[in-house]
Amino acid sequence: MTLVDRKFTVELNGTKQRIHLLAERAGLPGLIVLHGGPGVPNRHAFTGRLRELAQDFFLILWDQRGVGGSYRPRTQGRLTLDQLVTDAASLTTLVRDRYSLPRVNVLGFSWGTELGIRLVQRHPELYAAYVGSGQAVDGIRNEAIGYRHALEAAIAAGDERGVRALRRIGPPVDAQYRPVVRGLITQRQIAGRHNPLKPPASGGWVQSLAGGILTNPEYSWRDRWGYARGATRSLAELWPAVTHYDFTQDAAELAVPVTFLQGRHDWTTPSELVEEYAAVLRAPSVRLVWFEESGHGPSSTEPEKFMRELRAALAETETP
Repeated sequence: MTLVDRKFTVELNGTKQRIHLLAERAGLPGLIVLHGGPGVPNRHAFTGRLRELAQDFFLILWDQRGVGGSYRPRTQGRLTLDQLVTDAASLTTLVRDRYSLPRVNVLGFSWGTELGIRLVQRHPELYAAYVGSGQAVDGIRNEAIGYRHALEAAIAAGDERGVRALRRIGPPVDAQYRPVVRGLITQRQIAGRHNPLKPPASGGWVQSLAGGILTNPEYSWRDRWGYARGATRSLAELWPAVTHYDFTQDAAELAVPVTFLQGRHDWTTPSELVEEYAAVLRAPSVRLVWFEESGHGPSSTEPEKFMRELRAALAETETP
């Protein structure tokens, strides 16, 4: 019998935001999940293929301000990294205190790893450990490497249409494509089309991200409407402002244990940068776990190993 299974809205810093709390038994440590995008909720992953994690963690599943069930354009204000960090810290405190959680850990995916690093950097007193999958490291180098890889892959595959599209948007300048959102989506679509680890998703890159949201019963019609309205807005408002970072310099020291669960063949957040960051990061412990059969999403491609390694990473933070 599930102890907690509550889906509702909470007031966070002046606007209502959607969360789902899930736990199979009492006394579990909290795990706040920071989805990617910006603007792509992932609650359905934890009520689906990763559901058994609720046996080990009090899951805090959150649609970030401005998207999904948290789309409130009249009250959300302009989206900023600082505001999202504040929201995440407020949510952590609210849930921890209301449910008397012994501790809370952070799990970030893709864009959520940038948010997650900033969160534990600014509020180390709130968190026991950090885990990042598809870890962001250096925004400018990230996009330069990703663009080059997509172009090389398209040329090797004889994808003349993809090559023309990439050359039309041009290589990113200071991590920004031309036009910003459309250019970014074009690069991601072509890179995904030539990913050797999986066949192209029906409907392309956008459908691969949105499909679970638009069809999964985890989301109400209001949540889906908020995703449709908010995802592009979130990307447009956040992306230009959140690509100028280099964690090897900006976050070279963290006060909590850190684990990276990284696909060996990740070209969205290139694995070579994650390896560099793990080598220079100073923290109570730093672990880099490779997923040899994965690209950017090891929780999807190797879910059993992902859950096993996540448990192992966070078992070290358990209170004796």
